[in-house]
Order: sequence, then structure tokens, then C-alpha cells
Amino acid sequence: MDEPLNLAERKQLHQALLSAFPSEGALEQVFFFELGVNLRQIREGRSYSEVVGNLILWAETNNRLQDLLAGARNANPGNRELRRFLEDYQAHHAPSGATKRPSAVLTPQRRIELIQLLLRIPASGSFEGRSAFLIGLVWAQSLTRSPTNSRMDLDMIIDQLDSLGQLDSGAWPLLIFLQNAASYVDGTAVGRELQKMSQQLTEAYQEKANA
Repeated sequence: MDEPLNLAERKQLHQALLSAFPSEGALEQVFFFELGVNLRQIREGRSYSEVVGNLILWAETNNRLQDLLAGARNANPGNRELRRFLEDYQAHHAPSGATKRPSAVLTPQRRIELIQLLLRIPASGSFEGRSAFLIGLVWAQSLTRSPTNSRMDLDMIIDQLDSLGQLDSGAWPLLIFLQNAASYVDGTAVGRELQKMSQQLTEAYQEKANA
């Protein structure tokens, strides 16, 4: 089940969605293409601001909050207010076993490239295969997942892992995930690209830790 938003988070998400999707038509595309929902069938409210507020409540009531957050990020990854909300939300709701301090290093473009790369691994096509990439992360079951949508599931996984702090062991959760994924394509072009991406992320995490 999705964790409910508190009042402050609900207000922040409301403002972030208005900023990222200034028209109802833009938000309608998010619901249709990212959530598979016809916005016109569930919209309520006289003003666009009211519509957005009611849609947030709909997402919470129907256990679709994480789908809404992932879909909004996919549709407009560069929006600052939306990005700030997602970072604050994920830091606050981080699984136990990791530090709460923000540590994300993925840029919107790098996230897209990483997801596209992971989707080229045959095992990523199933929920079980993607779950196997999480071996070694003892609290992986507490992550919010999308069982049926491979792209959305990967996006949600890597964003949550990227936003977690360094583990007590000194390892970074996202790098463990990528190492597991790379083992399925070792010696292939995809494997080499994934290793290169992992090295870039390792350097980025080290720079952030030393800053």
C-alpha cells in the first residue's frame, strides 16, 4: 500500500503538478499514457486547481500515488518543483537500513539512458527478473513497485535507490542493483555499457560523498 501524504506533502505535490503541467490537457496526457486512465472519467472540480487537488486524493484513495509520481516524473523530469517534491518525499519515506540524507546523482537524461539500457536486458521483462536485480538489498521488499509495467517499475526502483543514502556497509544501493543486473549480460555490449554507466555513477557518488 502507498503511504498517505501528510498535509504539507499534499500541498507541495499540488503546487508541483500545477507547475509541471500548467494545463488540464498536459495532465490528461500523463494520466492516459503513464497511468492508463482517462482523466475525463475521474476529474472533479470547477477550476483546474481543484481538479489537480481531487486527482491527488483519487490517487491516494485508489493506491495509485506511486504511479502518479512516476508518471509525472517521466512526463516532465526537468521541472524543478516536481523534482524537489520527489526528492523530499523519497528522503522522508526511505526504507529502514539506509540514511535519510538526499544523495541522488541521476540527472533526468542519465535516468532515461539507464532505464533504456536496463530494458535491453531480457530478464527485465518480468517482475521476477527485475526483482532478482535487487538481491543483496535486504529491505528491497519495502520498495514501491509496479508489477505489470517494466519501464515504470525500473524507473521507480532506480529513483528510490538513487535517493537513498550510503548504506552502513559503505555501499550505494543503486550500484548493487546495477551490478546484479550486469551479471545477466556479462560479456555483451549491453553488459559493457552497463559497467560504464556504473563506473560513472560510482564517481558521481564519491564526489557527492566528499563534497
